[in-house]
Amino acid sequence: MNTGWQSQHRRARSYEGDFHAWTVEQAAALKARQWDRLDIENLAEEIASLGRAERRELESRLAVLIAHLLKWQFQNERRSNSWQATIDEQRDQIAGLLTEQPSLQPYLDAAFAKAWRSGVRLAVRDTNLPYGHFPADCPYAPAEALSLEFFSDASTEPDGD
Repeated sequence: MNTGWQSQHRRARSYEGDFHAWTVEQAAALKARQWDRLDIENLAEEIASLGRAERRELESRLAVLIAHLLKWQFQNERRSNSWQATIDEQRDQIAGLLTEQPSLQPYLDAAFAKAWRSGVRLAVRDTNLPYGHFPADCPYAPAEALSLEFFSDASTEPDGD
């Protein structure tokens, strides 16, 4: 006879040992409304991690966008269709993410600020230019960076250049 502790221990071992099997079992238990079979603690953690993953995706896409905007602005002699395509793709993907996950919108400014540091690192690595070549503070507002008109082609320069 299984005690509650033994059953909980078996679920936790499954979670730790075979994550895929655990997810299949938990989904089946949810669909069957078998509440006593649910590993509540680990389910709660996994659900929370899904939200964190969405924020990480937003930050990652913003970092790539920022890096390419910096490359476009500060290494203009090397501009390419590939850089423009990456800028366009990241804008499209970010817009889609914000449309599909509107609860991320209030997080956009914080995500953009976090992405700035990563974007500069990417630009430094991709261009071999020193960190000092790029501004210490982000020269772009989030709405500006996401605008299709901002740096939309090789003839476009930001205000103030």
